[in-house]
Amino acid sequence: MAQPNDPNQTKAQAPAEESAEAQDLSLDQLDSMILSEAPDFANDLKNVAFIPSDGSIDLDVPDPGENYVPDNPWKDTIGIRKVLVTILPFLPKLWEFQYRTRNKIYLFRTRLKTALIEAGPRLLQASKNSATATKAYSKERVTAFKSLNRPMKAVAAALIVAAGLTFAFIYRSMTRGVLPPEKEFLTASLEEWAVHAYKYDPDSEMDSFYDSPRTIQNIMSLPKMVVNIRPSPSSGPNPMAAMEFFLEGLSPEAIVEVKDRESEIRDLFQRTIEEMSYAELESTEGKQQLTEKLRQSLNINLTKGKIRRVFFKEVVIKP
Repeated sequence: MAQPNDPNQTKAQAPAEESAEAQDLSLDQLDSMILSEAPDFANDLKNVAFIPSDGSIDLDVPDPGENYVPDNPWKDTIGIRKVLVTILPFLPKLWEFQYRTRNKIYLFRTRLKTALIEAGPRLLQASKNSATATKAYSKERVTAFKSLNRPMKAVAAALIVAAGLTFAFIYRSMTRGVLPPEKEFLTASLEEWAVHAYKYDPDSEMDSFYDSPRTIQNIMSLPKMVVNIRPSPSSGPNPMAAMEFFLEGLSPEAIVEVKDRESEIRDLFQRTIEEMSYAELESTEGKQQLTEKLRQSLNINLTKGKIRRVFFKEVVIKP
């Protein structure tokens, strides 16, 4: 058994007593000791950012750089991975691509979250600063206006009113215009003046003005006339034609004039028919050509109106 005055025992008990004394030091005493012996280190400790304990920072997941790529597990592999890389040599590049993509998505999400969190306070602070600056500027302008004499105040008020009117004039010019729109001297359509506008189909919903049963038909009949016509190889030496016509005028005045000059009109018709041959009058096209010639000759000689149509009432042709 060792004696109390054993030097080995004294040396063994000394560290234990020092450690016990160190454990009895409080945190305040430790801070004071650090502050007195190493003030620079104490200041560095105060500048360390506080780490929140709400789990908003994931200490297990490091914040990698955008171009950081860890060691590729598909390179220098053995076993089943080596076989897969031999069969599919693009697997290492595919792994790096997915890692970079996931890293970019993680960084984008983190930055977006930080920006959204900081956007509110920044916007609020910017609004407060703007309101404060506006208030100070307005107060300064009001003070400057009050310091002016009466003539200068009148000039300043006139300038303010003129600036407001100028702004209103520019705004109205850019939106609705100042001068009224120019109106055309001639009206292209009566639709803009009508109370109601109606649409119709001209092919199925329109009646001819002259052929409508609701209008007066200006029609008269010329008595039958017998005329010698020119012979043709298919006729005899003296072919003849007996014809009776209907005349349709565009106005009653034209029919009245034809009635008054009936003998003259009959002679005009006979002279025109004599120029036609038997072969021409025998065909349908020849008969239509004759009625058109009669209409044109008649309209040239009339003075109070025009004839719209000349058509046959009866036709007899002798070869």
